[in-house]
Amino acid sequence: MAKIKLIIGDKVQVYRKVTKKKGWNNVWVDTMNNMIGMVGTVTDLTDNGVEITASYYSYPYTSLKHV
Repeated sequence: MAKIKLIIGDKVQVYRKVTKKKGWNNVWVDTMNNMIGMVGTVTDLTDNGVEITASYYSYPYTSLKHV
């Protein structure tokens, strides 16, 4: 799957769990499942993933889609 292009301020939905992703310097923890289906705004783009509003965690690009 190709990496989606995001900028700060984009609206995204967490649409699936990703347990391992090459290039994602983080891990998926069980409490991240609570965000599946939720929409947030991109607040930061880091090596650890995409940070979105309403969540403490950083998500891999492959778990997100534009809305």
